[in-house]
Amino acid sequence: MEKTLPPLTPGTLYLVAGGQLFKTVDGGANWTNAWTSGTVSSFLARAPAIDPTDPNVEKNYQEKVRTNPSGLILYQILTLPFFISILQRVDIEDVTTFNGRAFIWRNAMNWLTDDQRGILLGNGFKGHYFLDLISDVAKLWNSDAKDYHHMHLHSSSFEILVCQGIVGFVIFMILFYQVFAYYKKKYRKGDEQGIFFAVGVFLLFIMEVDTFVYLESLGSVIFSLLLSNALITHQPKVINNQDEPQPPLPIRQPVDLREN
Repeated sequence: MEKTLPPLTPGTLYLVAGGQLFKTVDGGANWTNAWTSGTVSSFLARAPAIDPTDPNVEKNYQEKVRTNPSGLILYQILTLPFFISILQRVDIEDVTTFNGRAFIWRNAMNWLTDDQRGILLGNGFKGHYFLDLISDVAKLWNSDAKDYHHMHLHSSSFEILVCQGIVGFVIFMILFYQVFAYYKKKYRKGDEQGIFFAVGVFLLFIMEVDTFVYLESLGSVIFSLLLSNALITHQPKVINNQDEPQPPLPIRQPVDLREN
């Protein structure tokens, strides 16, 4: 939805708070919501581009974001009338940053390439919190600066790297390869277990964009079940006693106690 603001005057100011864009025309004495309806994404509202000669905030901001081609094809698809009717609002920065995940991943990559504290054995559970990797993103999402320990890196791969280090990540990927190779082989052979190859592919994708395959998440349970089936190949031998002939019982001679 396109929203147009009147040209700027000396007393016109804009304020972003709680994902909303507020406006004053009297130097701050009175404030009104500058948007006619809905809640503006905090990422869109954090830096509105306002041009006094063409004060279309959303239009100008989108033109600024379009200088980065990442995700624009997906954005063009999601802005088709069919998806607009379903999603109601498609924000270009939400799409191009995977709903803000790119900001977190950027901080994680900076740690991986520059900081590297605990890179070998990791920084323990919620290591990104103690490394202060997400405090700036927490502010963008209007989260309490003292209560963002519940936030995560939105990537199982980054979570493992930061918390368990390269050693833990390598171990995990070796196990994941066992799962992937096992079910891929079953799929090619037409085995009924080959259907789980699709599950492995899904886990491989989702672990890059979410923590679905980490610790107590449901994806970890699914991965553990697939791994146990792939690694436990020994089948115990079952003996059916009913089909095998039983050895005859020994015959004992009666003892005459009178002879003693």
